Amino acid sequence: MPLIYSLQLAGWLAGVETSKQTGSNLNLTNFDETRSDRRSSRGRNRSRLVSSQPNLRLRTTRSTLPSSSVRNRVSVDRQTTSSDSRSSIERHRSRLRLDQRSSSSSSDQSGLVDHSSISDLSDINQRAEDRNDLPEENIANEGEEAQQNEEAVNRRVRQYFDAIGDERDKWRCNVEECGHELRGHVFHMKRHLQRMYQNITQRIGFQLHLPQREPRQQAPADNNDNGQLLPKRQKLDLDLNKTVKSLIRLFISRNYAFAGADDWLKELHILKQKFDAYGKTFNRHILKRHIMQESQQIYHLISEDLRGLRPSIMFDSASRNDRHIFSASLRYAQGTEIIERTIGMLTQHDQQTGRNLKDQLTKILEIVGLTENDIYATCTDQGANMLRAADLVIEAQEVLNVCRELKRDENADSEDKDQARDEVEMLQQERDDDDIEDDEMHQNLREDDDILNLIQGPLVCGPHTLQLAAKDVTKDYTVEIDQVRAVVIRSKKMVYKQVLVNNRVNKLRSDVKSRWESTYLMLSDVLRNRQGLETVAETYPVLVISDECWDFIDEYVQAFEPVHQAMLEFQRADITMSDFYLRSARMQAKIGTLENGPKNLVTKLHDSVKLRARKFFECDAFVAALLLDKRFTWSANHEVLNANLREKGIQHLEKIHQALNLPVANQQQPEVLIREEEEAANAAELEFQRLIGGVGDRRLRADGRQDRLNIRQQVERFLTERDAWPQDKSILEYWHAKRDNEELQDLYKISQVVYGAAFSQVKVERDFSGLALVLTHLRSLFADNTLNAILVVKNNLDLLDKVKFY
Repeated sequence: MPLIYSLQLAGWLAGVETSKQTGSNLNLTNFDETRSDRRSSRGRNRSRLVSSQPNLRLRTTRSTLPSSSVRNRVSVDRQTTSSDSRSSIERHRSRLRLDQRSSSSSSDQSGLVDHSSISDLSDINQRAEDRNDLPEENIANEGEEAQQNEEAVNRRVRQYFDAIGDERDKWRCNVEECGHELRGHVFHMKRHLQRMYQNITQRIGFQLHLPQREPRQQAPADNNDNGQLLPKRQKLDLDLNKTVKSLIRLFISRNYAFAGADDWLKELHILKQKFDAYGKTFNRHILKRHIMQESQQIYHLISEDLRGLRPSIMFDSASRNDRHIFSASLRYAQGTEIIERTIGMLTQHDQQTGRNLKDQLTKILEIVGLTENDIYATCTDQGANMLRAADLVIEAQEVLNVCRELKRDENADSEDKDQARDEVEMLQQERDDDDIEDDEMHQNLREDDDILNLIQGPLVCGPHTLQLAAKDVTKDYTVEIDQVRAVVIRSKKMVYKQVLVNNRVNKLRSDVKSRWESTYLMLSDVLRNRQGLETVAETYPVLVISDECWDFIDEYVQAFEPVHQAMLEFQRADITMSDFYLRSARMQAKIGTLENGPKNLVTKLHDSVKLRARKFFECDAFVAALLLDKRFTWSANHEVLNANLREKGIQHLEKIHQALNLPVANQQQPEVLIREEEEAANAAELEFQRLIGGVGDRRLRADGRQDRLNIRQQVERFLTERDAWPQDKSILEYWHAKRDNEELQDLYKISQVVYGAAFSQVKVERDFSGLALVLTHLRSLFADNTLNAILVVKNNLDLLDKVKFY
């Protein structure tokens, strides 16, 4: 018989003997309770008293007394000071000793219970008898008070758990992002808090008597020679879409060959079982088909994300393994984030002329449902063919604008229509010529065009422009650089390598003549190891560097260090045009405070950077971005942003506002012409508003809606407000905080366009770096569309989770 039932029977026999001596009757129905009822009542009493009175010592037992009122009751140590209470306790202690002896003798005779198992019965009976002496009213009052205290503790415990969904019995711990999920009674919450967070348990005021956790069993020696712990049982995710995405991500990120897919199912049996369970198969052809499908779905997701936006485009070309690849990427702002998407890396089979590059760009834009008229700005390098392609995009947009004007102006005279069509035909014929020049007719058409020529370009790459400034200074010191370069090349020979290592000279990096930054890194390595090099030069004269050259190295590293640090910051993807100016201005300030050396290198570098930076202010978008940035304070006649530049930036903001009110091609909104009846109704409403005094500074638009202050007035008011923004924070966060401000709604929309403009080609250069890993000499037989699909998926991996195959 189990030990617990032996204890119950022993207690019951002891109660029978006591009842015989005192003449009381037993309630034999106590023993007829089911085991689940006794356990549930015992648990409720324990949790109630433990949670309400944590500073008391609690012990739980089944009653061995004959009275049914003390069945499954929790006894509590209480301090009594009256003499009557002491005498009562002594009487009951003596009676309990007699009960214990009688119970022990009866148990010995029956052979059911071990003496050691009931050694604590005297203490248990003593506590039960002490509580049994209390009046029934006090016991009832204490029970109600204990229940109220327990409910208060439970409410405090539930504050540390959040309900999961609509399920009332499922909770998640919110302490320090614990995230532990559990079900059931509040006792489980208390148990979790006591085991994991003792400080919270003490603060709430409860203490549970929990059994100690047993250590996990170790694996048998024949199954696990290392004796590692058995792993926990986990659920196996059988989603086939996740499996296919993982295989594609593995193929794309690791640059595996398609032929490897045939061996995956042979080697990985779990994959074969998973595909067999779904009745599917997997091989190189299916992998290729999935990648092609995924690239099309990514194009669809990008097109949906661009709905209603005016993105900017970055493009460039490069050659890898006898292939000429033309790459294009889009950049736009959404809230506080700058998003960059690769939309195409097509193989160029024709010559790299501006006309051919423009045709490739048009083909790529059509894939995502865009035209040249939907682009806000273009960004490219200083290549002549790239600048030519950007100019052709601008001219194509001018033709589209004229065509749009012709379509919208139904009331124009037939002669005006014919003249406008003739102008369009002239422009189209002019575009077919590779040597287009801006003649007088072309300029007048741009000035008379009421529709915005939105595109701003070509925006030259900001980091590339500063690199040209550094290169202009470096080329004047080729003699000193060649002397250092020769020493670095000699140091790599085996004759000197071990000697340099013994003198604690680290490996020196070699430079590339066409890369000034590599020259800076080489000179910084030499300057850092100057002591060791001078020691070795005493033995090997071929490694000697003159004192004049050391002075040049010191001056060069000191002058170009701010430029190098700025270039590292410009590689971030979330850099806007105003961020670029902020960091370049800090760079110029650091260079200007340096002491000029004997080579006059600091002054030359400062003047070169300042001269190159002036070209940025020739871009209207750059000036507009500075006006909308609250991290700067621009006065009316600031030396950097004078009145002329200020006026040019405001005019550009007005153009953007006008363009945002036009339909965008990827919005798929047909241009609806205003009918004469609607125009008459709007005119009547305008006259009515004039007669009653209008609505202050507000006016009615042609479509009957009220406009806020015009953009010029909004910008002027915005510039006069003293609402500074910290320079270490993004300006996109400022405008995101102002998005609900009714007075700044128009400027907020404009800021999303301006700060989404691309001002560097870092994204395109990174795509070409990934191309070098995919298109190797061992994998140079990709078809053009297959290579484009692989690169689009590789450069937009964050969209992979939104794609479904099955």
